[in-house]
Amino acid sequence: MHEEFKKKLNSLLKQMDNKVLQTKLNKILEKIKNGEHDDLIQKINSTDQNELLEKLQNLDQLSPQEIELFRQNLNGQIQKEDLSFIKDQLDPEKRKIIEKIISTLKIN
Repeated sequence: MHEEFKKKLNSLLKQMDNKVLQTKLNKILEKIKNGEHDDLIQKINSTDQNELLEKLQNLDQLSPQEIELFRQNLNGQIQKEDLSFIKDQLDPEKRKIIEKIISTLKIN
């Protein structure tokens, strides 16, 4: 019974994490759609390099189903050109996160 509770709790926590991540993604998408690139660029540039690398590693840990869900949510909402514009405005060492997003989510 303890194992069953543990599995249910883990499942619930994962769902909560996915909802938080989805909310953050929606806010980012909204900013990009509204042309609010400067705020996003400033936020990425001011983020600690180690934190960005950790987020990249988290992206690698997504399941194929999670990646496909994100791709479906992004479909038509964001273009590669938007991300490329943002990437070009970032510090060189921080461009990796945008490149990783484009390649992982296969944004065209």
